[in-house]
Amino acid sequence: MGFLDSLLRQGAKRLISEVTDAAIDAVKDEIISNRDKKDESNVNTMRVAASTAKADDSVPAGYESVAEEDVEVKLRTVFAKEFPQYEICENVSPTTLGGTGKFMDYTFGVYENGVPKLFIMVVSGNDCALRTYRWSKEEAQRAGVTLINFVAAFENRIDYIINRLHQYL
Repeated sequence: MGFLDSLLRQGAKRLISEVTDAAIDAVKDEIISNRDKKDESNVNTMRVAASTAKADDSVPAGYESVAEEDVEVKLRTVFAKEFPQYEICENVSPTTLGGTGKFMDYTFGVYENGVPKLFIMVVSGNDCALRTYRWSKEEAQRAGVTLINFVAAFENRIDYIINRLHQYL
């Protein structure tokens, strides 16, 4: 029986080896197939995103020259084109509202008939955590004037700026 046992063991080992190899090949094929489908899906998703981004990246007519400028230049241009009825002052001190102490100036003050309607701060980094910023914000609130921020490090697309200003003016 030793010979027969040996023959059965070798056959079983070979059969197990072949089944294992076949299973590994099947799993590999499935993984590759899924990866290819996922890659194709990702490529399609990226194509759609790119075409959408191109459509969304369109700059409103008349703003092409400032589309890549910093936010202050964009704001000045938008004020001139979209809001000519308002007086725009730069680097406005909260002391003009009657505040006393140390403050961070408002980057822009928007006035209607000499009355402040909106203050804008262009901030960077952690400016909003500064005490002088908080005091300037509180002074605007006391005077009943809305204060909004634009973060200099962000893209601040022209259409975003226009929409945001229309929201507050």
